[in-house]
Amino acid sequence: MVRTYRQYQQHLISGGCGYFTIIIVWFAVGVFPVKPFLVPSGSMVPVISPGDVVLIAPVNADAIKVCEIIEYRSVKENINIVHRVIEITGNAPDLFFITKGDANNSPDPDPVSTQAVMGREIIVVPKIGWLSIAVKKLLSG
Repeated sequence: MVRTYRQYQQHLISGGCGYFTIIIVWFAVGVFPVKPFLVPSGSMVPVISPGDVVLIAPVNADAIKVCEIIEYRSVKENINIVHRVIEITGNAPDLFFITKGDANNSPDPDPVSTQAVMGREIIVVPKIGWLSIAVKKLLSG
């Protein structure tokens, strides 16, 4: 069967969408050792913008260094946050991380314990999450 260039393009696009969907599902169920984090706010601008997706890899807390970007669970706010480590206090195993969004004027109010650390940023995929943010805004009002 001979395909035209247009048919070939359509075949690639439809196949690519299928593969993309499978990869997203694999991320969601934990097949990959990394997980995506959709950035909802501008606290990390200009390095990470709203709508960017940060891929987070598990990390031993004692391997985290100052200036690295981590994801942690804020117990007080009951949300996950991606911010930069600006200081490390304490001694292993009782380390605490002082974090701050790059666009924020002051550090986050509470030190982050090693138990709250979800992982470390390995790559930022720009703007891929904008559709999700738009749909969420549309549905919420």
